[in-house]
This record gives sequence, structure tokens and C-alpha cells, in this order.
Amino acid sequence: MRKIAPALAYGNTVVHKPASLTPWTSVYLVRLFEQAGVPPGVVNLVCGAGATVGDSLVSNANVRGITFTGSSDIGTRIYEAAARRLAGVQLELGGKNPAIVIDYEDLDGAAREIVSAAFLCSGSVAPRSAA
Repeated sequence: MRKIAPALAYGNTVVHKPASLTPWTSVYLVRLFEQAGVPPGVVNLVCGAGATVGDSLVSNANVRGITFTGSSDIGTRIYEAAARRLAGVQLELGGKNPAIVIDYEDLDGAAREIVSAAFLCSGSVAPRSAA
């Protein structure tokens, strides 16, 4: 969302390709854009493997800007392919749950909260059984 909204604010159309294993949030997001009255063709969703769908998008001459969040290896491949045709690229690579702690006396407590937040809602916590 934080990449789509600015693109729309600047008058661009968007083709969003979510991670192959987790497309449903994006499906619902695009439905929300439709319900909000965003015209057809302004926010577009394509799903599929990065090696086919993603590579096609990155190499397409009609795609003038590319933004990617993910691994450094894939980001490097995207950057190289986009550079061959001088497309704009913005990459967010290799990070996981960055946090900044400023003027906090309980650093151990802050560290516990940061670790907890990193795994909360990430699929790393087993659901509780209905007992």
C-alpha cells in the first residue's frame, strides 16, 4: 500500500505482482480500490511466479518504473535487467522488521517487544486451539 498510493497520487497506473505464495492480501486490496471507485486499469493485479510474470514485467518497455521488496539476490537481478533499458528502480532488500530505539531506558524490554512484533502475525505463531 505504501508504494501504490504514492504512484497513484502522482498520476501513474500500477501493475502489482504479489509474492507467489501470498497473493490473497493483494487480491483483497485491489477489490478495495475497485470499491473505492478507482477506474479499471489504474490498479492492476497479476499473479504468478516471479521467474515468468516478474521477469516479463521487468523487461517490458511499457513499464517505466519498478519497485521491489524482497531478497537481495532477486533485487540484484531486477536492477540489472531494468538498467539494460534505463527503467527507474526502487529496491527494498534483505531487511526484516527494522526498528529504531531512541532514548529508551529499558533496552532489554524494547528488544523483547521488537522480537515479539517481528513474529506476531507473520505466520510464525501457531494458532491457538479452541479449547
